[in-house]
Amino acid sequence: MDLFKIKRYGAEENCSPDEQLAALKAKIEERRKRLSSVGNKQEKIKLKNKKENIEESKIQNVENKSNNPDNISLIKKKRKKRNSLEEEKILFSQKNDILKDNFMCGEDDGVQEETTPNLDSIQVDISSIEENDFVQLNEKNVTSIERNDEKKNPDPEHMGISDQSIFPVLGKQKHVKLVPLKRALPRWLAEPVSISANIDKENESIVDSLDYITKNTINNLKSSGIEHLFPVQTAVITYMHSQTKMLNFPPRDICVEAPTGSGKTLSYVLPVIESLTQYIVKELYCLVVLPSKDLAIQVKQVFSSYLKGTNIKVGLICGVKTLEKERSKLVCKGPQGYMNMVEILVATPGRLVDHLKTTSGFSLKHLRFLVIDEADRLLSQDYSGWLELVLESAQSLSYRKFPHPLTVRTFQKNIIPLQKLLFSATLTQNPEKLAPLRLYNPILFISKRDNEKTKKDGSTENKSEFRFIVPEQLVEKMVIVKEELKPLVIVHLMLKLKYKRILCFTKSIEATHRLHLLLQSIGGFTVAEFSSNLTETQRKGIIRDFKNGSIDALISSDAMARGMDIDNVNMVVNYDSPANSKTYVHRVGRTARAGNRGEALTILTKKKVYPFKKMSNDLSGGVLKMKIKDEELLIYEHQYEKALSSLQEKISSEKRVNLGRF
Repeated sequence: MDLFKIKRYGAEENCSPDEQLAALKAKIEERRKRLSSVGNKQEKIKLKNKKENIEESKIQNVENKSNNPDNISLIKKKRKKRNSLEEEKILFSQKNDILKDNFMCGEDDGVQEETTPNLDSIQVDISSIEENDFVQLNEKNVTSIERNDEKKNPDPEHMGISDQSIFPVLGKQKHVKLVPLKRALPRWLAEPVSISANIDKENESIVDSLDYITKNTINNLKSSGIEHLFPVQTAVITYMHSQTKMLNFPPRDICVEAPTGSGKTLSYVLPVIESLTQYIVKELYCLVVLPSKDLAIQVKQVFSSYLKGTNIKVGLICGVKTLEKERSKLVCKGPQGYMNMVEILVATPGRLVDHLKTTSGFSLKHLRFLVIDEADRLLSQDYSGWLELVLESAQSLSYRKFPHPLTVRTFQKNIIPLQKLLFSATLTQNPEKLAPLRLYNPILFISKRDNEKTKKDGSTENKSEFRFIVPEQLVEKMVIVKEELKPLVIVHLMLKLKYKRILCFTKSIEATHRLHLLLQSIGGFTVAEFSSNLTETQRKGIIRDFKNGSIDALISSDAMARGMDIDNVNMVVNYDSPANSKTYVHRVGRTARAGNRGEALTILTKKKVYPFKKMSNDLSGGVLKMKIKDEELLIYEHQYEKALSSLQEKISSEKRVNLGRF
């Protein structure tokens, strides 16, 4: 019996019977108190369950009255959450009881005395824990229970208890906001050099103050009426001049994005002329590529006006003349082989490919500058693979394929580097489209506005953050009319509001021709059309008449939207809504050029209003609404009906004439 007492209750052999009995009574009393406390807890749980049943009955009544599925799902979620919390409380209480039994009824007396912790340190009052605080238990108590549990039962599933420290309670974690992904651009695209787009006296540079421009060029500028340079011109010319001082160091390629009318053409014409005056041997040093004949002719005229007083010659190949005539002005055969006749060549890509493939002696191996104007358009279309042919010809010599390493041997050679210059009002930021250019250490100049716009939250938003910008002095307007009344808006502008020199853009060559015939039949003002269907002589005559004021309204397709510099255009009319922001920027850029004031009016139907507003907000956000009542347009209804009937006759007669030619 004594042995049983010692092993059962942990009594020592040298203890007297009275001491053993007192210890046994103390332990029995402690166990009785613990069992009574557990009973009280169970009664509390029963009372709580009764209250919850009452609440559930109330909720059920609400569910029966309400047919909202959102409320029902919310109630079910709350009920499920409350049940899971109650189950966790019961499991935790069971774990606490089992651990206490193990501490008081250990099998080994020696181990029991060393490993039995203070029961007060792990005592947790379940009834005092609220639902929201149940998950946030005292970490010390939980860890002490888990340590003893590992010693007694290494596997927590032995007692059917889940480990709450590993698995989070559902519904307690916070939803993290997903950060929108940003485009990963090369550093030179992501961090461009900013240029002010505001054309005013504060941002302009006086021509006489630029010491790196020769007197001859300054005199040519003044004779053209230019005494100040715009911000984009000053930035690019200054940077290109600094690059020429770095002997035998390959210059960085330059990309420029600036709004229409900001002086991009002059920003590469002047530094090219200044650089080529240093060369004595006559070779083809500069190639300027443009997407259309009209642009090529215009740029050639700009070069010619600023080459006065120099021995530099400029050539043009754009399909205006035959291949044989163009060859005679490009190269000539001498006793020592073929010789180049020009130092600067302005070309369209198609004609350039023809000469690279068929003209003997024509090569780009001495090319110093490759200028790509309207670069986004030239890169978006293949043009018979012109770029690959140009780079292959320009880098035909082995030492020009890649920038050479700077060694003593390379410093002894007089190597002519190839520098690429890209210009556009809407330059692409797609690295995939720019990759074929093989740009070397490029630098990007972007025009940005200085003004800021206040957001609703009080913060400021810089207008320069927008991808493309329109001229600052441009006043943008829109008018909403029915589709059949759109031609009468132009008639109203010309006859009622007395506008002159209106440049109107349509979506296609056919639409240009039909609108021209219709307005011509209505009469009251002079109107002409400009499209690629006309010959070169006809286009030159139309532009000349429009500049001197002989033509009041010029209807054009997007052939004139890019690069064409026409003085004194009072208003640009978008008869057909532009397809994208690029087309809009190039169209409205025909007016408000070089800091002058201009207007742009877009004629819209109700279906086109939302997409146009969305596009304009990204560009400027300042489009005014012009109101023209239908009654004001219906004044010309009788003339309009006659014009429509004559239009059908003219189109049908033209079709018969065209069929007769074939």
